[in-house]
Amino acid sequence: MAGMFDSLYGVMPWWNSAKGVCSYAQALDLYNKTAPIRGRADDIRPLGRRRDVDKFSIRSSADGIQFVLYNTPVLTWCKPQWLGNGTEGDSEIVKVYFGKWTSAFTCRFIEWLLPNCKSVSNSQNRMIIQMEHMPDKIVMLSDDRLHFYKAQNEEKFSPLGIEVNKNVQWGLDRTEVNRVLKIYKPFTDYVSRCLSLMREPIRPSNATVSKELITPFLTDPPSFLERHSKTVKNPKALEYIRHWQNLAMKDDAESHAEAMGMFLAQVHGVTGPWGRVRLEREGHMFVDISKMLGELREILLRAHAEEVLVIKETKQGNMPSTKYDDWALGRAMYKDL
Repeated sequence: MAGMFDSLYGVMPWWNSAKGVCSYAQALDLYNKTAPIRGRADDIRPLGRRRDVDKFSIRSSADGIQFVLYNTPVLTWCKPQWLGNGTEGDSEIVKVYFGKWTSAFTCRFIEWLLPNCKSVSNSQNRMIIQMEHMPDKIVMLSDDRLHFYKAQNEEKFSPLGIEVNKNVQWGLDRTEVNRVLKIYKPFTDYVSRCLSLMREPIRPSNATVSKELITPFLTDPPSFLERHSKTVKNPKALEYIRHWQNLAMKDDAESHAEAMGMFLAQVHGVTGPWGRVRLEREGHMFVDISKMLGELREILLRAHAEEVLVIKETKQGNMPSTKYDDWALGRAMYKDL
């Protein structure tokens, strides 16, 4: 496989220019400076050695400037535009697409050309992208298009969203789900027993959680409720979440007691202003036992999304479910309540 990249390594100025592209303007400049091949379409130009234009090319299209591997526009630099997502001015946008080609060769091509990309791997007809500044991996299905953006006041590219293939959807691999839950079973059993002991006599579906149990674990902002984009910019929140996971994976009552206090304080939303006022006034709160156990299960599975998610074909005439899309994107590893 290394020999195939000789085209790019063989002409270092071309390759260095392509690898350093971080904006539409730079991509357009590279395209304009690259002479077309005589007898070929003007909008298809070589990327690397000219004789390898059928392997590596840079093209101009209605979508933008494309870096093409064979006939697949793997990276497309779109014209900057205002996204209306709270950012100022126009944002740089780059699209990643691999079609159905999940080879190691395609992985390296994306890895080398996508800004801020740490690694790209392939597994079961999907691509797994790890960005340098993001703790969670991004998973793409065949024919998906992943959009990244960088606002004017930011240095790194972040995921904007996935334009999904309408014929497939994400689902859960039950074998992997059972394996992951088995890792945390001592902890989940501990939480279940404790909530049962705190069960309300009049309302047996609820448990009473005391102020003393959760007060030591109240944080501001609530770490468990932060979306991925915020967690990246808040190392303390990420550290809090990882510490909680490590406690949950241990097999001693002291660790489980601390992890349960953290979980109840964060997930039930008592960290909000009204929740804290209620907790101060009454000295306790009520939680729905079934709901809490369900939330706990989902948080644990989201943390292992790369392992438990699989591609499933949609039935003819049915719209694909989007239930697990944000799990794959990595933008909401912990559910907003």
